Amino acid sequence: MYRKWMLILILAIPLLTLACLGQTAVTEVVPTITDTSTPVVNLNSVAAQTQTVASEIGELSKPTATPAPTQLPETATLTIAPAEEVAIKDEVLPASTSNNLAASVVYERFFAVQTGTPVGLPNWAHAEAGCNWMGIAGQIFDLTGTPAINFVVEAGGTLEGNPVLGLSLTGLNSVYGPGGFEVYLANHITASQNTVWIEIKDTQGKLVSERIYLSTYNDCNQNLILLNFVETAELPNPPTPYPFYLPLIYKSSP
Repeated sequence: MYRKWMLILILAIPLLTLACLGQTAVTEVVPTITDTSTPVVNLNSVAAQTQTVASEIGELSKPTATPAPTQLPETATLTIAPAEEVAIKDEVLPASTSNNLAASVVYERFFAVQTGTPVGLPNWAHAEAGCNWMGIAGQIFDLTGTPAINFVVEAGGTLEGNPVLGLSLTGLNSVYGPGGFEVYLANHITASQNTVWIEIKDTQGKLVSERIYLSTYNDCNQNLILLNFVETAELPNPPTPYPFYLPLIYKSSP
């Protein structure tokens, strides 16, 4: 009898289990549906945007025009510094440039150095100064041998590293003759070699001689450099070139 009930119990357990499971609520799983359809594109809007971008790129790629150079006002003028000899930016012009510029001079009259001069002599015109005077003096003669007056005699250069500049007019220093001139150089004697020059100009400022380079002496018996000029009908063209300075040129507007 006992075995019969055990067999019934064993058979009944699976049935009870199935009954319990049948009463449990079943959760419905709703699958997610993914929309794989192709979205609708507004082709007119895309075309309009494409044209706008293309036009902007085209504007950027256009070459820009080169601005015209700025011109000076029509009222601009050129002003030339009054100094006759001014270094350009404190630099001496190259010898080749100076030579070419000097070669452009054309003489209307020409005076050459008289044979036998220059020569160093005692300064008889200022004997009281003794060795405390040094200068250049002489006369100028025209084609007929007559003393030529009213010609400007200009001397320049350096002595002992210091600039020298002197002017005279022929006919003012008759102690040297009717056409005499005198240019003062220093209040003492000093030796130099070709650092001092002298040249002759007419009253219009035109050169009538070459630039002549002179030597001075540390000797009281040679503190006067006597130098005469004589006119010649043979005009040199071009003249012997020599270094010189150009005036500074400034550009200014009112």
